[in-house]
Amino acid sequence: MITNLFMYMLKEVSVKARPKFVILNGKIIEVKIKPVGNAKPLKSADMRNLHKFLINYSEQIVTDFFVLKKSVSFDRISKRLK
Repeated sequence: MITNLFMYMLKEVSVKARPKFVILNGKIIEVKIKPVGNAKPLKSADMRNLHKFLINYSEQIVTDFFVLKKSVSFDRISKRLK
């Protein structure tokens, strides 16, 4: 399940950056975060946090949201992402 945190981050980020998953043979090989239009880019700390989040939850995000079209449910992240 994807977290509401991801959807919140994506909503906030959609003005400034757009995450893209590079998938090869059904596996995520890279996560790219690109700026959107003329909007200001994310601050470096926010960019690192978003990248960590996307790396840790990328399989779950792609599988649940984009492939299975599941609805978004809440998952609390209580420990620090590495």
